[in-house]
Amino acid sequence: MKKTTAKKIVVLLLLAVFAATATGAWFYFRDRDKRLLRELVTELEDMSAKRQGRSNALALLDAATPERVFAKEVEIISDHPAMKRTMKVKELGQLMLAMKKSCTSTQLDISIDTITVNGESATVSGNALFSGSSSRGGSFREARNLELECAKNAGKWKIVRIKAYSIIRK
Repeated sequence: MKKTTAKKIVVLLLLAVFAATATGAWFYFRDRDKRLLRELVTELEDMSAKRQGRSNALALLDAATPERVFAKEVEIISDHPAMKRTMKVKELGQLMLAMKKSCTSTQLDISIDTITVNGESATVSGNALFSGSSSRGGSFREARNLELECAKNAGKWKIVRIKAYSIIRK
């Protein structure tokens, strides 16, 4: 009788461990895409930032590799007439470089409201605050509603469309 009880206990423990592992794996993989999209947004923020006192060379290196975040072509939709177009990733990188060259500091803070994943596409919605100071001594600060449309290619998320609209505050 004791051997049968011990076997039952071992089997129940193994089933409990298996159930806990399966549940943990389910939660991990269920939210994996959302975690990867949050990391993509963080990388975009880092790429856009130029810290005060940081050398131009280091700041420009961050903006020189926009393909880490953006697809080969990115559609930009904005209420700013000059920014309503589709840009190649290299053009977007050059725009980021030009902006960093003309500024002593820049910072992009994105607060995410929702992330919606639909298979190989996703939408990240929230607000973006872009601030900094120009080399000429002025400063800027602009908050907008933001929507990033992303696509998954070879297991990596990339931004394919940026919608920045409705200035919230300057």
